[in-house]
Amino acid sequence: MIYQAGNECMVVNQNSSYYFYLFLSMKLYFIILFIVASNITFTQDLIFNQPNGSTISGDTYNKVYGCEGVLINNTDSTLSVKFTRLQIDRPSSGWLTSICTEVECYLVSMNSVVEDIQSNTTHQVDVRWQIWEDTYTADTAYTSWIIENEETGLVIDTAECHLFFDPVITSTKEVLNNPIVAFPNPVQSYLNFNINNPISVKIYDRFGHFVEFQDVQNSQIDVSTLNSGYYIGILKSKNSEHVFNFIKTGKF
Repeated sequence: MIYQAGNECMVVNQNSSYYFYLFLSMKLYFIILFIVASNITFTQDLIFNQPNGSTISGDTYNKVYGCEGVLINNTDSTLSVKFTRLQIDRPSSGWLTSICTEVECYLVSMNSVVEDIQSNTTHQVDVRWQIWEDTYTADTAYTSWIIENEETGLVIDTAECHLFFDPVITSTKEVLNNPIVAFPNPVQSYLNFNINNPISVKIYDRFGHFVEFQDVQNSQIDVSTLNSGYYIGILKSKNSEHVFNFIKTGKF
């Protein structure tokens, strides 16, 4: 558009306001992108891992069983980490549980605790079980704790421990030296066992909830009706009971 004033002409660009707002929008976009990227990087600076898994078995009273974990602070700053109990499922109050760090063991009665994790360090974080009362039947227990950054509230991970306690087993070492092979694993329909005189199987989900009981027929059980997922079984044979894990998959 051209305006004439006397002998001079002035050109006005109608698109100048459009480019101005476009510039502001792009600037705002990059600011938001930077903030999101900063948060993503920060969550990766705190890493939790349970290298040996979260399922254990035991057979002895008044003995501590634990699911070991490590919390890594990769930053150059000390960070405050909050541990909050999420779930506990146990047969009775005689089954004690706690979360233990390099600083202290916190009992289940404490709903949440906060600790400072030093810069560039690896921090031991174990979830433990201890059984104080005599029981003559196999049972299970499960507990979990949420780990989060105290300052930002961002969840880092979940520390959990699933204990299968069976007083019939003479020792945990015996089970490890004489492993039960349940095959195929993963399984769609029939799960087979390579053990002499298998009698029955109790099946639990990954949280320790009882799912079903089956008698073993021809050294196998039918798991085709189970939902897809991770399961733990207690196999009873003529002379002992054994704990094993398996994964149920859907049909291809």
